[in-house]
Formats: sequence, structure tokens, C-alpha cells
Amino acid sequence: MRLSLEWLKDFIEVDIPAKELAHRLTMSGIAVENIEESENDTILELELTPNRGDCLGIINVAREVSALTGIPLDLPQGLPDELDERIEDYIKVTIESSLCSRYAARIMKNVRVAPSPVWMQERLERAGIRPINNVVDVTNYVMLETNQPMHAFDYDLLEGKQIIVRNAVESEILVTLDGSERRLDPSMLVIADAVKPVALAGVMGGESSEINEHSTTILLESAVFDGISVRRTAKEMALRTEASIRFEKGVDIEGVIPALDRAARLLEILGAGEVLQGIDDVYPEPKSVTKIRLRPARVNAVLSTAFSGDQIREYLQKLQFVIEDHGQELMVTIPSFRPDVTIEEDLIEEIARLYGYDNISSDLERAQPTQGYRNDYQRFHQELLLNSTKWMHQIITYSFINPHWLDVLMVPTGHDLRTVVKVANPFSEEQGIMRTTLLPGLLETARRNISRRNEDLCLVELGNVFWPSDNHIQPEEKSVLAGLASGKIPGGWQGPGGELDFF
Repeated sequence: MRLSLEWLKDFIEVDIPAKELAHRLTMSGIAVENIEESENDTILELELTPNRGDCLGIINVAREVSALTGIPLDLPQGLPDELDERIEDYIKVTIESSLCSRYAARIMKNVRVAPSPVWMQERLERAGIRPINNVVDVTNYVMLETNQPMHAFDYDLLEGKQIIVRNAVESEILVTLDGSERRLDPSMLVIADAVKPVALAGVMGGESSEINEHSTTILLESAVFDGISVRRTAKEMALRTEASIRFEKGVDIEGVIPALDRAARLLEILGAGEVLQGIDDVYPEPKSVTKIRLRPARVNAVLSTAFSGDQIREYLQKLQFVIEDHGQELMVTIPSFRPDVTIEEDLIEEIARLYGYDNISSDLERAQPTQGYRNDYQRFHQELLLNSTKWMHQIITYSFINPHWLDVLMVPTGHDLRTVVKVANPFSEEQGIMRTTLLPGLLETARRNISRRNEDLCLVELGNVFWPSDNHIQPEEKSVLAGLASGKIPGGWQGPGGELDFF
């Protein structure tokens, strides 16, 4: 994210040096990777964590700066001046897919497509976006301000006076704005008119309804599409755009209408057209507000602080959270532009960010060290390791074995070792039962070593063996020890080596 300080000052009169601002943002969790200074502007390169997609919008960064500095915000005000003609006479919006949670449209007529003002072109270029014309540039400009992607259609190129948000039909074709013919499938969400798809929802518009120098009536789109669906479509089409990135990270569903009004108002101010009365806003399931219980005692326990309720309230109000006092706890209403805040710990993190991570005590609680508890198996294992010679090797083998091993070991029919637990879904026939003895693993390890001319062996295994249990749910387990030796004892300072025998 390339943040223009000159643009940021439209919303907050920040008067601190760029380096200090960068430091404050970084220490609050919004990392500034680089500062790029020019004659007329300073650009901060922000490295955002996945949960802070809201800061892809300059206004939301301004909110952060306001919380950190105490400088008040000055957000855009004013609605577009509307004509008497109503939008209902021009367009009907329908949502047919659950992958779109809200879609809003405005119509503008008497549009004059022309180059954008130089100041707008320069701001877009500094943000890494190529200027095209006043209509398209305003939609991109508002996206950078608000984090709400937008799109503009040539209204006269939409058939049937309809906008239908639906899943694509198998093998449906859409030529996108980059001139590529794209074959769609039903997993993809499209914006369609009464006849055909006209945009790949949340990714890129279609060539058939593109704004051009002859456009006189336009439809402005502001919507919320499912982030997972947008990401899959963008990946499938190898078409990751500024819009798709924002939908992937999540946008503010309550920011749809303010962004639409902002774009229409800007186009009016630029003399680019007139706005019809009304908005066609389809919002099938309005989102309820998020409220989280916050216990001041919990805040202080986690952060090792002694904040009063008033101090906690002050920190959260700086972030535009709404606080209700409920005695020993607070009820916090989360603004819609902060979808990353969902639990009490998130609120504690927000308080820590504003208080300053470097102000939090790093003293650890001290306690007398004690010997940890060891069960019988752990104690025996430790003794085994302590008493092993340097040429004794402990091995660990699979608990699943081939049933054939019981025949190799000549285990008599009816012997307890043949009372086995069968594996319901074995990886292979060679792992069909659970072992009742450690010998198969030891013998197989010895065979592999001897076949590679490593004949002097002393192997030991401490492991579990298994039998069916009476409850038929979990098998019974028992820890056993087994060993195997072959070849010669290696020589050393204790004496010469020699042939191994049973003793």
C-alpha cells in the first residue's frame, strides 16, 4: 500500500515529520517499510498484515493516525445533488447468488467523458494506478480513499435495463477489459444484464459495457462480493486486480453507500454528469452490529497494567468504538470497518497498540523450579538411556506389523501372542495388525543392517504392545522392553572385543 501524505492530509491535518509518523504507525502494528520523498509529496510504503485490509483505504489509515496522535478527523461530507428523474425508471438490480451480500447502483446522465484533472491523475499515479478518464479515475480514486472497489458501466450498452448478479453458466464467454476472452464456469460470479455477462464480479469489468468517449449515461456499481469466491476466480483467471485484493481481504458492507455517494459527488464537482434521484440498493440480509463484552480486570491481567475503566474507554473511543458501561464490564460496539475485531482479546490488543507495546512490562513471574512429574514409562526410559553402553542403539519401530510375522516366530496356535487387534483400514497388508511383541521390529532392523554388512549390532526397544480390550473400544497397551545383539563386542579402554554370547 502506497500512502500519500499529501492525500492523507485531506482527512487529517497531521503535522509531525514523516519519519516520526512512520515510527508511530510501525509500533502500532501497521509497518512502514519505506519512505519515498519527492518535491511535492512523501509516500509511505505500508506492509499490512492480512487482518488489516481496511488500511488499504486512506480514510482508515487516517483513523489510525487520529487515534495515535489525537488529531481530529475531517472526513468528506455532502451528498450529490439529485435530479427529479428517479433511478427506478432506468434500472432493476437483482441478486441471484449468495456470493453477493450487497449490491447498490446509481445512474448518472448527461455524462461528459474527458481526462481527469491533473491533481487526480498525479495522485493515482503515485498510488500505482494508471489514469484512464474522469469516470474510471473517480471509481479508482474512491476505492483508494475508502477501500470500497467500484465499477462504472456504460448504461446504454446494458440490455434489458437490468443488472443481475448470478453465477456464470458453464462455458459462458466474457471478454474482459484487458481484451482477453475468458471461458467461465458456474463457480464464478458475474454481473449480467438481461442477456449476457458484463463483468467478472469483484475482479474486472467486461469490454462490452466499457466506458468510452461516447458514453452519456453511466451506472455506478458499489457492492460486496464473497472474498473466497473472488480469490478463486482471480487465481483461475490469473487476473489479480486492486479490486480483487480488497474483496479477498474483506470490505466494509456499511461502506457501500457512502462510497457510491462519494463517487457521484466527485463526478458532479468535476462537471462530468448529473445524478438521478435514488439508489437501487439490494441488501438481502443486513448485517447485525458486533458487540463484545470487555472486562477491565481481564485487560489489566493480560497486559500487567492498572488501567481504570475510564482509561480503557478513552483508548477504545479513539478508535471510534462505542462503549456502554455495565458495572464491572464494558459492552463495546465494533464499527463495521473493523471486521478483524471479534473477541475480547482483540479489544485488549487494540488497547495495547495505543498504549504502546514498548510500555508494557516484560517482567516474568518468578517461581521456585521443581522436578517435573515422570510416569513409570518415562522413569524407566531415562534409566535405560543412562545405563546404555555407547554401542547399544535404541530403536523405535512401527506398532503395525504383518500378520505373517507370527508364523515366522513360530507362535503356536491359540497362544496369547496370536490374540491381536486388527487394523480396520491398514495402509497395506504388511501393517494389518497391532504388535503383541517387539521382536518383529528388532528382527527386521537387524536384517536390514546385516544385509548391508553391518553385522555387529546391539539393539534395544522400549515400546508398547497391544491386545483387544473387554470394552472393544480402545485396545489395552503395555510397555515392554526387548533387545537383540549379533556379531562382536567392539573393543575399547575396558578391554578387547570379542564374540557375543547369551551372557
